Amino acid sequence: MYIDVHGPDELAAVFERSEEKPVLLFVFDPFCPTNTRARNELDELEEDIYVVDVAAEHALGTAIQLYTRVRHESPQLLILSRKSAIWHASHGNITARKVMFALAEAA
Repeated sequence: MYIDVHGPDELAAVFERSEEKPVLLFVFDPFCPTNTRARNELDELEEDIYVVDVAAEHALGTAIQLYTRVRHESPQLLILSRKSAIWHASHGNITARKVMFALAEAA
């Protein structure tokens, strides 16, 4: 299930959730066709995926980069654990298989 993230408070709550279990955070731009391919890959997952639309929430994209120290790219998927990015991929490297493997390693 996709869960939209709006504003810094909701983003902070996503990082807090990562204290309990790994969290998927998808950073995307709806105007870029590469993002559609990545989202199609993520559709195969049976996990909650928190979504930041950087076209609408540009400041959140910047905040994620500053907080995780992972250079912003779009599309981008990060796995957060204990408030840190433990895995990330962008563009064509976002595949359901790679994400499932990374989640299994994080568990």
